[in-house]
Amino acid sequence: MTEKTIKAFVAEQNQKRLLTPGPAALCEANVAGLAPFFGRGDAAYDMLETEVLDNLKKLSGHVHVARFQGSATLAIEVAVRNFFGGRVVVINSGYYAERLWSFCETLKAVGRIDHLDVTSVNNIGEIHGTYDWVAACYVETSCALKLDIDALHSLKTRTGAKLFLDATASIGLEDKHDVADVIAYSSCKGLFGLTGACFVAFNDMPETQETSFYLNLYTHLEKKTTGPYHILGSMRGILRDYAAYRQAVLNNKAAFMKGFADYLTLPTYQQPLLCTHIACHLEVEEGDYVFYTPRSPLRGSIICHLGEVHLKDKAQGDIFQGLKIVPLV
Repeated sequence: MTEKTIKAFVAEQNQKRLLTPGPAALCEANVAGLAPFFGRGDAAYDMLETEVLDNLKKLSGHVHVARFQGSATLAIEVAVRNFFGGRVVVINSGYYAERLWSFCETLKAVGRIDHLDVTSVNNIGEIHGTYDWVAACYVETSCALKLDIDALHSLKTRTGAKLFLDATASIGLEDKHDVADVIAYSSCKGLFGLTGACFVAFNDMPETQETSFYLNLYTHLEKKTTGPYHILGSMRGILRDYAAYRQAVLNNKAAFMKGFADYLTLPTYQQPLLCTHIACHLEVEEGDYVFYTPRSPLRGSIICHLGEVHLKDKAQGDIFQGLKIVPLV
């Protein structure tokens, strides 16, 4: 493809407007980064993978990152099974935190977690005692809630624990991922890559010996299976100009917050960049829109802000102009 052909292809595909939390709108860099790749003996791919993973480590502030095919859910389960043990407390913020909790319950049932507590996101300041791990979902997409990362860091320090973050909806967009010892995330939300890759980032190697071949972190660190080669290709150009793509999300979030100010349900400090909950429904006046349907029941709507990422810092929230407010009943 020539550059002009890629531009025309991307423009045509983006006629469908996504108000969902990932994947983002298709970007020219996603397509231009694709090529034939192989994981062994391919010097060009080795250079690509090193560049992408180095950029991801800089973005989150971690020493190591493992990459493999799959969703963020797989990365979270791999992280839990390779790092968790002893006394664990999970911060319950909604559907995705409950999924994290279920992975911990599985380990507790086989004796790999000795003690498991679960507490509401509203009770973080009331947790005392000693723990080995604090686990939380930094941004809970199911209700468009951002947790207080400073409160989680304080909890980690107060309990002598290590901190795990489900960073699926926060990576790249929110600050201070480096306060966590381990994080898990995917390629297709705030990193704006194609779907299909997931990552576990960490500082110290795991001490747990996971018996499952595919769920063992070393399987992926040692590249014993086919990796997400083409997904990393779709991310390279994005990460080279990441600030400009990220600015599209900031611009869209600001435009939406202003346009729907009367319907916001959360204060500014709890607002994630990825998405916004509003106390109304939305209908389409014209155009091909795809809305987000949360996995848990919730009154109102959640609108996500990745639909104009392809416009980079020129995005102005025009995607919202075709929406009509329908009051709740």
